Amino acid sequence: MLQTFDREQLRREFAAAKPFPYVKIDNFIERAKAEAISAAYPDFDTATGVGLTFSTINERKKVQITDGSQYPPPIAELNALLASPGFLEDLSYITGIPR
Repeated sequence: MLQTFDREQLRREFAAAKPFPYVKIDNFIERAKAEAISAAYPDFDTATGVGLTFSTINERKKVQITDGSQYPPPIAELNALLASPGFLEDLSYITGIPR
């Protein structure tokens, strides 16, 4: 799903980024997978039915789906990938932030 990336290059870019360190990975996810993930996001009414809603003034219309069993397969796959030990190790290496 992920495109390969150069950890060393990203580490250098992160350290040199201004006005603060940040990382940007172009074409991070294969295009077809990214389109499937985008298409899998539920509409607002569906998300409201399975997620948590918030009522404070700055969070009106916010819905959070925290139950991974409610994620459509493409989103569940992305969630697993972003939480995987390998990806977290890459981020830790690039940013210098321990996991």
